[in-house]
Amino acid sequence: FDLLMEETDPAYVNLQLDTYWAAKAGQDPVKIMQAHPGRVPLLHLKDMNLKGEYDCVGAGKLDTAAILTNRDIAGTKYTVVEIDNTEDEIACITASMTTIRRLL
Repeated sequence: FDLLMEETDPAYVNLQLDTYWAAKAGQDPVKIMQAHPGRVPLLHLKDMNLKGEYDCVGAGKLDTAAILTNRDIAGTKYTVVEIDNTEDEIACITASMTTIRRLL
């Protein structure tokens, strides 16, 4: 990943960063955003519980506030809230959006 980002032209290669999968791989989504300023136009905002499973945005261990704060640095134009594997999708998306609105 680092080699790909270092060896490609930012004018042509950007990221669609999924916060959950970055964290699942042992990476910090905020550090990725900061390390590649202007190269994360699309952000998939998810969260992870302490077991490493999906969670509603703001309910897990990822630093949602820091992720949202770094969107400008990362050049994020679109933030997509993605909910996977939950028993109540409507409740989870509602809770996620409430968290995002509070943080913004």
